Amino acid sequence: MSDQAIAVLSSSRDPNELVTAALTLARSRQRQDHQSLGNWLVAPNFLLLLDSAQEYAQTGRRLRIQRVLQALADKPAQSAKELRVSLTQSRGFLEHRTRVEYLLRACASVRPAPPEVIRFWDRYSQPDDGFSNVTMDAVISNGSAPAMQLAERKLAEEAQPEEDREHWIHCYILSHRNDPGVLQGCLQMLSGTLPARFRPMLVDALFDYRPTEWFTPAETCKPPDRAQASPEARQLLRAIAAQAHMVNLTPAQQQAITRTLHEIGQ
Repeated sequence: MSDQAIAVLSSSRDPNELVTAALTLARSRQRQDHQSLGNWLVAPNFLLLLDSAQEYAQTGRRLRIQRVLQALADKPAQSAKELRVSLTQSRGFLEHRTRVEYLLRACASVRPAPPEVIRFWDRYSQPDDGFSNVTMDAVISNGSAPAMQLAERKLAEEAQPEEDREHWIHCYILSHRNDPGVLQGCLQMLSGTLPARFRPMLVDALFDYRPTEWFTPAETCKPPDRAQASPEARQLLRAIAAQAHMVNLTPAQQQAITRTLHEIGQ
């Protein structure tokens, strides 16, 4: 199957044949198949055969390269992770903004995030660059210690728009508030460099949920079921609750902490 897929990649100009062959290599368990695929994914000519310039120009279209990156993201194989990391260094692959966005998301499952991925995410989370929200969604979804350190640094950057940083807390952290890695990072933020005005907001995202206040009708983020929190996550929530008493909280915020501690069984 792999030999046949490589033959197709070498000879075909049919985008549907090409994506089928690329997916075969992406879904393989063999390191050599991922290495072979990597040689194609850094070739601009191949990328434009896979998805034409006209297809890139069609807003909202799902490109074939996204399917290939998703197949790599779904593979636990180390070589699939290494391929995604290598693409963060490829000028040819990063030539198009849409591919950058797909790769930002595809690196979310590379744990722990290596230095190359942290630098990639850092590069594409500059103020008003058009990537920051996608990047921070991936960073917080990753949840590893290096990723959460980057999240803390970005939340502390005064050049980042205030509304963006609020969104990262109310949406992305809220959506992962059962994740032990995210909770460990939040515990660090409360005693670290997170600006004081964002600390009550972080407590809200971890212990409360006020969708009509936090979101527009166009986008509503939902927290995970608290009942599904692991023992480790529950222990970290208790530690954050203890740390939160150092934050200037309203009575309503203090009540939200009390409710959560009751829910998780103090």
